[in-house]
Amino acid sequence: MNQSSIMYSQAAGGQMAADPARAGLSSIRHNVSKSGRIIFNAGQSTIACTIHALSEAEAEIRVASAAGVPPIFKLSIGECERLRPCRVVARDGQDLTVAFA
Repeated sequence: MNQSSIMYSQAAGGQMAADPARAGLSSIRHNVSKSGRIIFNAGQSTIACTIHALSEAEAEIRVASAAGVPPIFKLSIGECERLRPCRVVARDGQDLTVAFA
């Protein structure tokens, strides 16, 4: 296992969890519970989501249905007006992991 595939979770007391699918996305993640919006189609389409984990490099989000979520979109987090460009790096049912561009 190389260092780039190790994720450190502050919420887990600094324990290491390896996930090779996320190699290169390592950073400290914070467990959060924030509302968000997935914005795509030139701002004409939105999907409500909940952000469960957040770092400088990625976010873990949950949607009612991942079927309509495109591979690239912008993410609005909480009340912040700033949009974060994202790409989906993992899908698991209603849960998505996205990397910030």
